[in-house]
Amino acid sequence: MNALPSDSEKNKAAKRCIGRILKPDFICVDKESQLSLRQLLALSFLAIQDDTNRKATLADAQKQLIEGLYEIQRGYNLSLKNEDLGGPDMPICPGGTFNKVIQILGYIHSDCEIIFMTQQTASLKLPRVVCEEAMRYLSAFAHPQTTEELLSFVALLDQIKKEGVSVIWDKIVNRITEPMFSEFGDLYDNNKNASDFVALVDAGLYTILNNLDYFQKSIQESPAYHQYCNRFLRNFGGSFFSNTTHDLATHRQESSEAQRAYDQHFGVILARNNRT
Repeated sequence: MNALPSDSEKNKAAKRCIGRILKPDFICVDKESQLSLRQLLALSFLAIQDDTNRKATLADAQKQLIEGLYEIQRGYNLSLKNEDLGGPDMPICPGGTFNKVIQILGYIHSDCEIIFMTQQTASLKLPRVVCEEAMRYLSAFAHPQTTEELLSFVALLDQIKKEGVSVIWDKIVNRITEPMFSEFGDLYDNNKNASDFVALVDAGLYTILNNLDYFQKSIQESPAYHQYCNRFLRNFGGSFFSNTTHDLATHRQESSEAQRAYDQHFGVILARNNRT
């Protein structure tokens, strides 16, 4: 991957994806196979070089891998039409990443066969679809331009953390139903109104969204957030601040670590003020 030219956004995103997965603190192990995502990626690179069992040309296999890594890294930045909406990388969840690499392997190597055709596997896939569609929906609000939009998004995330995905269920249920029915409809006699299928989708209401904190970075990089912080400093300066707040504000431009500490501290202030 290091030899991959950086002449396209897809190549750059694929490199960032590999770099992120190879970091020591990135841990993703499939519960069934006990195979880690790093091991799966290594197998993918071996599969690409297997001239005997590779199902595609070397160039096509490499293209598929790059495309897959790009979609992993930019997952929540992509529209339903697969158009990149820009902004900081918002990768798909680890489980979705594992599935995506499996899909790549299934395309390029004869030893990999993908089977998702039982109601049990449908129920296993449902939480991943719910997670991805929820994050995709929320990503549309993750770059607020005004203070009103900022406070509204922070309040929405706070409500979801307390009450669950039901808060936005009406907004995403159709996005969940369509891909699930497209893939598993044969199991339910191709009837969206089948009671078993309706029950399957409704079970998505109990999906826990564990990665909402991922939006913290995009919020803190938004124009609205910096406007809010600057206004907070102007309106409530002086003795109102604790010593910690004052020190962070004073030294925030001295290093990236200082800026990060400042952003995190004001994130707490923002959440607290939004509840009052």
